[in-house]
Amino acid sequence: MLEVKNKIISIIDLLENKPGFFFASNNYSYNELKSFLLGYLTCLDESYNFSINIYFSEWLNKKYKKTSLFWSEYINEILAENNDKQAIEILFREFRHCIDSLDSGI
Repeated sequence: MLEVKNKIISIIDLLENKPGFFFASNNYSYNELKSFLLGYLTCLDESYNFSINIYFSEWLNKKYKKTSLFWSEYINEILAENNDKQAIEILFREFRHCIDSLDSGI
């Protein structure tokens, strides 16, 4: 599903490069970012009948340490060790890697 892949890349680019479109300041927290992204991706999940939220969570758990955590907590607790700034950087990086791994047939 190339269309959903393009929508995700587009929102990630906007969130990373123009956060003022979505947040009151450029100094947003990881919790604000994950809340927005969870909502956005859930809408895509419903529209395209493909759960990118679950796919991303499973992808992280396969790439790194296996846990039962959803991506939103996995990044913050496991990869960033509760460091807000690192969690934001990791989210953008890992989400791009995950999206790149999608087949065009999904």
